Amino acid sequence: MLPPSPPPSPPQTVKRGVRFAEDDKEDQIPIGYIMRVKKQREAKAKFLRQQKERRQFAEEQARIEKERQVREEQRLQWEKERKAWDMEKRAMDEERNKRLYAEEIAAARTRRETQKMGSSSKAISNSSSIASLRSNANKESQQSSKYSRVAYDPIAPPPRRQG
Repeated sequence: MLPPSPPPSPPQTVKRGVRFAEDDKEDQIPIGYIMRVKKQREAKAKFLRQQKERRQFAEEQARIEKERQVREEQRLQWEKERKAWDMEKRAMDEERNKRLYAEEIAAARTRRETQKMGSSSKAISNSSSIASLRSNANKESQQSSKYSRVAYDPIAPPPRRQG
């Protein structure tokens, strides 16, 4: 008989598990693929950077616009208040002018009436004012007669108090 044959060896079995590239072998990745991936990454980074800058610019523009609107609203409010103040001032001036005009008219009427009355009313009004002036002068002279000399005159003795 024939010698026993070795059992048929199964085809090369692949070891399962992680394989590491050997140091001495070059990667099997084509250089074109590596360059394409690198360019895509750069393009993506550039696009994201541009988008970020665009958003920041848009936010800055929105902030500037908002500030401008606030300033515009403040200016309009100030103008509104100024107009109201001017109208109030104008109304006060008109009221004062009306009052002055009315007083002037009343004074003119009283002058006209006194002129119609004649000089007798003038004599009466003058005599009453002269009498009041004379009474005031008499009162002042009585008060000044108490002190014949000036208070700071060193020659005169100081006034005595009775009491």
